[in-house]
Amino acid sequence: MPHPALRPAPARSDQISREIDRDERVVLQLLRRRLLAELGPALAGPRELPGVLDALARVLAEARVQARRLNDARITRRAERPQALTLRPPPPALAIHACHGAYLGAFPDLMAIGRMAIVGGLARPGPYDLSEGSLADLALDLHLRGVLWTLEHAGAVHVFLCL
Repeated sequence: MPHPALRPAPARSDQISREIDRDERVVLQLLRRRLLAELGPALAGPRELPGVLDALARVLAEARVQARRLNDARITRRAERPQALTLRPPPPALAIHACHGAYLGAFPDLMAIGRMAIVGGLARPGPYDLSEGSLADLALDLHLRGVLWTLEHAGAVHVFLCL
């Protein structure tokens, strides 16, 4: 027989809504960047509309796959991983999100997370463009690939290392 939820239903639904909202924001942020990357050159110079439309369709299809992957991973983590304190406990207001992994800390923005990922060896090996946009893209990509899970709270971006 199923056990009742440990938290009242409103707290659970607030947590779930917040997690869904964050994952959707990450997908939309990266989608915006990728669409602009495709449209910029097409609007600036010679173009073939069918090729541009195909490229945009590929970007949208990738975003749909990424959104599904994040949704599935979020559900799996919530179901399989107990909410336990890590070496560095999250702020009390974020303890409910500990199912996403080990808490790494609060960062001022996505660029700082990208820098941390490079220094900490969380990013794939290779040379990196250290511009603000590229560092932010790296942080978003790590969230999309399920390496990190991020959440905006109290003016900072909090990061969990997905285990």
